[in-house]
Amino acid sequence: MAGAERFTERFRRDQSGATAIMFGIGALVLILMTGFGVDYYRWTIAKSETQGVLDGAALSAAASREIDESALSTIADAHVAANSPNMRKAFVDPDYDTELTYADEKVTVTMTGGVPTIFMGLAGVQTMPLNVTAVAQRGEAEAVELVLVLDNTGSMNQMDAGGQTRIAALKAAAASLVTKVKEREEADVKVGVVPYAEYVNVGKANRGQAWLNLEEYDKHVPAKDPTGKQADEIEVCTEYGPYYTVNRTRQLDGRTESYTEQRRDCTKKEKRPNPNAGKPTGGNAAYTEQFRWEGCVYSRIGDLRLSDTAPMSPYAGIIVNDKKRDCQTEIVPLSDNRATVLSAISGMVTTKQRGGDPMTFIPGGLIWGVNVLSPGAPFTEGRAYGPANRSPRKIMVLMTDGVNTMTYRPNGTKFGQHIATTAAGQLKQTNDDVTAICNYAKSQNIEIYTVALGIEDDASTTMLRGCASQADYFFNASNNAALGEAFDAIAASINRVRLVQ
Repeated sequence: MAGAERFTERFRRDQSGATAIMFGIGALVLILMTGFGVDYYRWTIAKSETQGVLDGAALSAAASREIDESALSTIADAHVAANSPNMRKAFVDPDYDTELTYADEKVTVTMTGGVPTIFMGLAGVQTMPLNVTAVAQRGEAEAVELVLVLDNTGSMNQMDAGGQTRIAALKAAAASLVTKVKEREEADVKVGVVPYAEYVNVGKANRGQAWLNLEEYDKHVPAKDPTGKQADEIEVCTEYGPYYTVNRTRQLDGRTESYTEQRRDCTKKEKRPNPNAGKPTGGNAAYTEQFRWEGCVYSRIGDLRLSDTAPMSPYAGIIVNDKKRDCQTEIVPLSDNRATVLSAISGMVTTKQRGGDPMTFIPGGLIWGVNVLSPGAPFTEGRAYGPANRSPRKIMVLMTDGVNTMTYRPNGTKFGQHIATTAAGQLKQTNDDVTAICNYAKSQNIEIYTVALGIEDDASTTMLRGCASQADYFFNASNNAALGEAFDAIAASINRVRLVQ
């Protein structure tokens, strides 16, 4: 019995030694595994920090619009150098290599280096390799068709504190946008321009098109026969008093403007022989007046004014006599010629050819923006609508500096006239027409940007905000400088770069 107890005790001592050895080995393994985990955690943190810096480098290079790889590499390297404190601990010494390639509108930046280990060095692994890649896509891979619907009303002649008119600021902003969107002439980008005010000028070269009704073109109308004779004597003013200043106000495209007028009163009148005594009061009965079409068109009748459906239902041309030419700058259909577009923007005018300040009818500009982008008549330069607005990507930019000041009034079954109004109900109808056309355009997947310049009317800004495709596509510019910034932001959005890897 005693021998058995001694044997058991000796066995327990032997087991304790073995357990200690096994425990020591297990503890070492556990420590190494924990150390390896620490090294791996450091590697993942380093990779994340490096990826962030490299993403910024790729985006910076892509956003520059450079196309030469060496120039792109310089930009990427400068970004890495400026942000290296954020990734310095990721590399040994810190040694790393950066490589950039550019193809198919993609900027690819690859960085290789190594993360020094702490515990894995016990196993002979001194560094863990780190390879990071960032790819930035330049712009959109698909084609772009862009139309600029631009306010050419009388209020665009207002000057800011620096002496620059609104129309001058718009021309500069629009030209900058076009240049940035189509920086390379060979880029698959087409741009159209729709200047608008009371009506839109579709271009006299379109005379004879099936979508245009010019039934009164070049009509000659005899003047009415005179029925009276001019008097033998006329009263004329022979003396005037001194000039004095009169303060007045007038309506300018929906805005009240104060101005002064110099006047003087007649203080003495005399009767004198009339050199035209006995002649007809209505002029020569043989006189005829020539009526012609200068390019402007009315709205279509009924709901057709709100869409581009039924394109062969014609627009009626506005017929004017040769003393009342009433049209402004012509539409430029989609064009891949940058110089043509820039010339049209530079040539925009803000006065009627017959004189006076044109008023605002935004629906007229909008529907012709849709017509320019649409693949069907009246203009056919646009390609077919692509799925999800890709290939091509169709974009409309609407700019205005004023509230609507006109309303649509159908004239029988021939044409829709635009008349000046201050009636709240009629102006609401015009705003509703803007909304309806915007909704139609968006139903065709057209992207819409809207820009308001100096508009304080809540209903108008709400209308324009709702017209935009999304919240950040609406810009409320308070002055000319902000207008330029808005167009620059639109250009950046159209040419946006994005990380794809």
